Amino acid sequence: MTRRTGLRVSEETYLVNTFNFIITKNFSEPDSSLKIAVDTDGVTDCLAHHNGNRFYDNYWGVPVIGAYRWIPERKLCIVTEMDESEALAPIVSLRNKILLIGLIIGVSVMVIGVFFARTITIPVQRLAKGTQEIGQGNLNYRVGTASKDEIGQLSRAFDQMVEALKMTTVSRDELAEEVTERKRTEAALRASGERYHHTLDAMLEGCQIIGSDWRYLYLNDVADKHNRRPKEELLGKKYMDMWPGIESTAVFAVIQRTMEEHVPQSMENKFMFPDGSMGWFELRIYSVPEGIVILSVDITDRKQAEGSLRRYAERLAAINRLDRIISSNLEIALVYDNFVKELVALVPLDRTSLLLVNEAQDQWQVVRQWTHYQPVILPGEWMPVKGSAVGWLVTNRVPFLENEIGERGNWVETAPLQREGLRSRLLLPLIIQTQIVGVLTAASREPSAFSEEDQHILATIADQLAIAVQNARLYEQVQRYAAELEQRVIERTAELSDLYNNAPCGYHSLDANGVFERVNDTELAWLGYTREEMIGKVRFPDLLTPTSVQTFQKNFPVFKARGWVSDLEFDMLRKDSTILSVLLSATAIVDQEGRYLSSRSTIINHTERKHGEEALRQRTEQLEAANKELEAFSYSVSHDLRAPLRAIDGFSRIVLRDYAPLLPDEGQRRLQSVRDSAQQMGRLIDDLLAFSRLGRQPIQKRMVSPSHLARVVFEELSHERENRQVEITIGEMPDCQADPALLKQVFVNLLSNALKFTRPREVAQIEAGVLQPDGKPIYFVKDNGVGFDMQYSDKLFGVFQRLHRAEEFEGTGVGLAIVQRIVYRHGGRVWAESQVDQGATFYFMVEGEPVHE
Repeated sequence: MTRRTGLRVSEETYLVNTFNFIITKNFSEPDSSLKIAVDTDGVTDCLAHHNGNRFYDNYWGVPVIGAYRWIPERKLCIVTEMDESEALAPIVSLRNKILLIGLIIGVSVMVIGVFFARTITIPVQRLAKGTQEIGQGNLNYRVGTASKDEIGQLSRAFDQMVEALKMTTVSRDELAEEVTERKRTEAALRASGERYHHTLDAMLEGCQIIGSDWRYLYLNDVADKHNRRPKEELLGKKYMDMWPGIESTAVFAVIQRTMEEHVPQSMENKFMFPDGSMGWFELRIYSVPEGIVILSVDITDRKQAEGSLRRYAERLAAINRLDRIISSNLEIALVYDNFVKELVALVPLDRTSLLLVNEAQDQWQVVRQWTHYQPVILPGEWMPVKGSAVGWLVTNRVPFLENEIGERGNWVETAPLQREGLRSRLLLPLIIQTQIVGVLTAASREPSAFSEEDQHILATIADQLAIAVQNARLYEQVQRYAAELEQRVIERTAELSDLYNNAPCGYHSLDANGVFERVNDTELAWLGYTREEMIGKVRFPDLLTPTSVQTFQKNFPVFKARGWVSDLEFDMLRKDSTILSVLLSATAIVDQEGRYLSSRSTIINHTERKHGEEALRQRTEQLEAANKELEAFSYSVSHDLRAPLRAIDGFSRIVLRDYAPLLPDEGQRRLQSVRDSAQQMGRLIDDLLAFSRLGRQPIQKRMVSPSHLARVVFEELSHERENRQVEITIGEMPDCQADPALLKQVFVNLLSNALKFTRPREVAQIEAGVLQPDGKPIYFVKDNGVGFDMQYSDKLFGVFQRLHRAEEFEGTGVGLAIVQRIVYRHGGRVWAESQVDQGATFYFMVEGEPVHE
């Protein structure tokens, strides 16, 4: 806001936003926008959406007179201020002029008075006396005034009138003109005084002028309100007489100093009125020729607000102290004591109690109480909830207030409280979640003693008490749980100790030099030593056989570098020199720099297992030899059976060819059946030889494409699709590690089965693809053929096992057995899902460790 022509030297106009910041440039600080916060009385009143003008200190602390107006459209406050001294300069000048005029008028009046006394008053008195004399008929009376003024002339005229009463008349027009002139002069003086008074009456501050004789000379209407008595009672009266006892107050000392020393003073004063009421005023006292001028501003509301803020701050500080007490103390009794102490200091009351309600909500007891008098209910005594105000509180869960005890019902405690002299009371519930755990009570001997502010602070303290009670209960629970946990730790420690010492395996710990630090009872029993014989005395390598020592020395550097070993075989020497074979697994313990400190080891008694493994090895060798003999026998038998079968088939064919006319039809049919059976037997032998060869054939694994193999096989089976409508879908399948020839045989058997068992379908639908539910490929072949009953699925992969009659579908029952053997040799598995007449799906996986048959 820039200065313009016409503003006074100290006058300043600026805009203030709702955050109390000046948003315009200050003429003394051009870069002050949004940098100066203003909290003056004028700005505060303006931001409360008020308009007006008043005296106050500006944001520099200089007394000013300010005018302000709220701009609602912009939500801004416009303020114009001028130094009080400059603003009052015209008034002071006018005052001086008025005083000068008054002085002149006073001197003139005095001179005129003396003059009048000599030239008018006395002659007029004589004239009055002459008038009385004439009125009484004494025509011999003479005024005898020899002055040459109007009075003298009047006196002489009077004398002449007396001399010639009937011939002379008094000039009443001259006398009227004289009187009119006098009235005009008096009106001018009165108008000048009224203009001066109008200026003072228009001020927002109270204005009082007290003469040097301490009498009231002037009071404006605002001062009238501040004094709380009509000014007519004060004008002309002495200040001390109107306010008895004022001489002993601090405000009188300040006023007296200004009166005597002519020094301006200012102060804030708390004034007690005769009716007992109180008001706060900001006073400025100035010296004037007549005496003193007192300018007053009523700051009662501000002081009350400051008092409320101070009380709020005190109560907030108390609440903060209580918060700290709650957070720093686990002893609930100390918390209760501090709460009662703070409560008594914050709120004026005659008794306060803290009650706890039991979990059943049917009884309560006093745990803390403060009172000026004999308590009605002693702490610790359990009282029934029913019939008391506590019962009402438990039911309604809201504060209970009686401004006059008994006004809300006749409770069991009403009469005792009344006998104690208590008049009003307030009960506040202590609520944790939805349950009342206690009650805070406050009572007073005064009716309606608890203001809304008191109720609010008491409610806040009640909330804190609820937290304290909850914390106390939680602490008790924690203590109880801690005791239970400690007991469980003791029990668990005993269990762990029992588990450690009586485990079915050995445990020991070795230091950096390999010396036993700890060892469990199991290992001690295996070795035959006592704990005292081993701890701190025996090194682990000392208990090993020479061969195992070499194993230890070879693996120990690896163990230290890697930090662990697993299933190392050692032969340990028992105390009786027998051998204990063990499997050892260990972990290393290192420091922050990675330096080896010690080890923890688990040993498993491997002696019996080792004996068992040796027996198993021997048995395996025997079985492998027997299996080889069996396979050789099967191969030999298969070859030896071929010759008779060929002979049977050959001779049967010759008989049918050469002697058919000699044989009846039934004979020819039976002979043909012999041939068919011999040929079927030949196929069985071929399949059996193929199945047998699979067990001896080595697997040559490499990356193969199942999709490519499936397509090749399907093309090779083209003769199976002649004169049929077949829809084949071969999806993209991920490559896998497998023997290409064997994996191809899997697809040959599965796809040929799919083609065979879909012959009854008008349109055969066959699909080969892959599923990857957990990232591992599961290959499948699916068809819409005749399917099978899943209750017989365990027979699917057995040699020579069939679920369909040979008359319906040809085959030997070896194909799926071959599939299973190939998949097993690849470390996979194979299974099927089907429903009768709903087709079948065969799944297989080839990833994993091979299964040895």
